[in-house]
Amino acid sequence: MEYAVSKARRPSRRVLALGSLLCFSALIGCGGPATDRVPVAGEVTIDGQPLDRGSIEFHPDGEEGTVTGGVIREGTFEIPATQGAKPGKYSVRIFASSGGVEAEPDEPPGPEAEGQVAEERIPAKYNTETELSADIGEQGAVDLRFEVNSN
Repeated sequence: MEYAVSKARRPSRRVLALGSLLCFSALIGCGGPATDRVPVAGEVTIDGQPLDRGSIEFHPDGEEGTVTGGVIREGTFEIPATQGAKPGKYSVRIFASSGGVEAEPDEPPGPEAEGQVAEERIPAKYNTETELSADIGEQGAVDLRFEVNSN
């Protein structure tokens, strides 16, 4: 049994294309940016010299927010907006290990592995007990500068 489809009932290609275009346009226009995070970048020096390697963390002040961070290489760090901070006030933590010998994977850290685990080069006042802060604006902050001392 054959069924005949009249041209009057079948939508034209032009109508289908227009409908697809409208649906696609609606999807693009509704989402906007997937996040309200902004880029964060800057410099870190230790004793007046660029910090060779380390990490930096931005912890939001107050109860709400998400911690973000990045790697410091040759005194600079750059966190793109996709992983960046939301605008607001942050406490900043900087870490850098001594580059000592790492512990063996099969050995737990502790007295048995003494001398095997790298030690922190940055004093606690710049990380676990930080005195550093940053105010991240609506457009981000790409010119931050943190100066730390090894003592």
